[in-house]
Amino acid sequence: MSVTSLAQAHAPLILALDVGTSSARAVLYDARGVMIEELESRTTYQMKTTPDGGVVMDADELCGIICRNIDELLNHAGAAAERIGGVAMCTFWHSLMGVDQDAQAVTPIYNWNDTRSASDVDELAKLVDGAWLHARTGCRPHASYYPAKLLWLKRTHADLYHRVARWMSPSEYFFLKLFGRAKCGISMASGTGLLNQHSCEWDAEVLNALGLEKDVGLEVPARFGEKALAGIDVEAQCLSRDPFLTAHEDHVSARFDALSRSTVGLRLVD
Repeated sequence: MSVTSLAQAHAPLILALDVGTSSARAVLYDARGVMIEELESRTTYQMKTTPDGGVVMDADELCGIICRNIDELLNHAGAAAERIGGVAMCTFWHSLMGVDQDAQAVTPIYNWNDTRSASDVDELAKLVDGAWLHARTGCRPHASYYPAKLLWLKRTHADLYHRVARWMSPSEYFFLKLFGRAKCGISMASGTGLLNQHSCEWDAEVLNALGLEKDVGLEVPARFGEKALAGIDVEAQCLSRDPFLTAHEDHVSARFDALSRSTVGLRLVD
């Protein structure tokens, strides 16, 4: 991987947030897409597992980790933080959580490899044809995606399910905490199993077939980010004028990073 010193970095700089299932990091890149050496903040963690196949994490704990990484990186960057021109983010796909009417997390993050909804995949197959669902959303009936997870939660945790005013991914929750509104990008939405891949909107027919149309409360997918930082934890006032791009899922980001080091010469920083 190419790296450069801060002194040789080309402005504007990009703050990249990489949030995975075992660690989160904040990194600075320059305008050429080259990582700036010795300017990285990383925190490792371990999601909680349960004997019945659960894999979860506290949403506020994860948001706190991301914010602390940002603060630590900016402290290390010093005056160079003023050269940051934007913030990009990638995070793990397919994970689900819910917030109440007061925008507070009432569920943990259910990770993509939480398999407790496996039996609900069979029930899902009775409600919708798998090929029909795949053609519309790009996702087959599977425990990783939202349809089976939502059916499982409604069946096994009905009281908790009905406390949720809006379902979202962890990246949307991060936006909610910083900006006061959730922002779901097309990239993250495409891995839910609820997005119509042709119209790039939540699929009303799929939601209706699942009996979820009035219950899901999803944010409309967006193609843009936010420009005003109203952070509750982050002390990065120098970022208040910079655009925060909606999150991309990490598998696609990794593939673009690989392409950037090939003869194609393409790089997507997020």
